[in-house]
Amino acid sequence: MMHFLLETFAQGLPARVPEPEMLMRDAAQVDAYAAQGRQHGFLAPLHLYHAIQASAFICPGDVVLDLACGPGNQLMQIARMNPAAQFIGIDASAEMLDQAQQLQACEAVDNLSFQRCLLPALEGVASHSVDAVICTMALHHLPDLAALAATFGEIKRVLKPGGRFYAVDFGRLKRVQTQRYLARQRKREWPEVFCVDYYNSLRAAFSAEELVGAARDVFGEQVELRQTHQVPLFVAVMSGPPMPVGATQQQLARAAYQVFDAKQRADFRDIARFFWQGGYPLAFAPWA
Repeated sequence: MMHFLLETFAQGLPARVPEPEMLMRDAAQVDAYAAQGRQHGFLAPLHLYHAIQASAFICPGDVVLDLACGPGNQLMQIARMNPAAQFIGIDASAEMLDQAQQLQACEAVDNLSFQRCLLPALEGVASHSVDAVICTMALHHLPDLAALAATFGEIKRVLKPGGRFYAVDFGRLKRVQTQRYLARQRKREWPEVFCVDYYNSLRAAFSAEELVGAARDVFGEQVELRQTHQVPLFVAVMSGPPMPVGATQQQLARAAYQVFDAKQRADFRDIARFFWQGGYPLAFAPWA
């Protein structure tokens, strides 16, 4: 709480420090990140949160593009929750896609495919060919604002007229000390390589103004901005209001929540509360 209070009253922003590398190729990094997104990992509550919120932008019959899908943990969950939609996961890292394809084989989820592609160019994705685009916790890997603008330009190119997008990432915090604290808050539980990656991601985050500005330059004022209360740890930009979450989505989200342990349930509720206090309610409460 002390860090968040200091963050609230701090002035200015530190300079953005781009990621040391755009791609995660190191085997230890890939394995650590993939492990934290699995059922008992630290990232699992965040993945479920995004799976619920992103599902509110997906309709039956949609073709959905997931930008920078990584090892596929979250995408697999979204695909299971939306069995009547088709998903394409793209990532620039061959190592990440290997993890995703292995997971797909184990989970037997058949409504998704994978493609290797380096942002911002969505090579191989035809113009006006997808109904929705999702991108979670990936934009900070882009090198600069020009690449951020180009990514939103590509999102518009591949979306059908009236298509929807849901993009969420870290927001740049005001204090380096807060970034360092968040990255090491559970250092006894996390591999060191994961702590380092987390810190690098927070340093590389764009500001909320940069994220929504880049999206509105392409899509106009229809883009909505939502962020966590007071402190923009997470920032969401989206094309219009979300839709109601269907019964199938609710049932599968509730089942995923039920297998969480007590700490994961608390983490999930904290994320949901943090966004709700910032004006972005959860599309469906899986504990209800």
